[in-house]
Amino acid sequence: MEKGKVVKIINNSTALVSFENSEDCEYCAGKSGCLRFGSNDMEVRYKGKLEINESVYIKINSEMRIMLSILIFFLPIIFLIFFYFISFHFFKNEEIASIVSIFGFIILFSFLILIIRISKIKKKIMACIKKTDE
Repeated sequence: MEKGKVVKIINNSTALVSFENSEDCEYCAGKSGCLRFGSNDMEVRYKGKLEINESVYIKINSEMRIMLSILIFFLPIIFLIFFYFISFHFFKNEEIASIVSIFGFIILFSFLILIIRISKIKKKIMACIKKTDE
């Protein structure tokens, strides 16, 4: 769990929380590309009543962290390789295959991000809040 403060109440079940980097974050090589994408602010679901500047603990589901890591780091590489081989099969030219694979990767990965942002997956990705005793 990570500790944070409520910055803004977005609606009756979502809040914007700003949190400090934990000690583990200081030594992580991937801290700028983390689940938070380098930001200390995150939209978080909550139940009950919250107030601005209230201290909270943020729990991020570890299964969701793994899924997001796969989506962010491995899926782009798989898309790139897939489009390269498909386009090389059709064009028989390495330069054209490289260009088509990059464009195909950008288009499909953009749609994937759009689908995640729109769909119900976004609700599962969001973290949950627990109030501190302070």
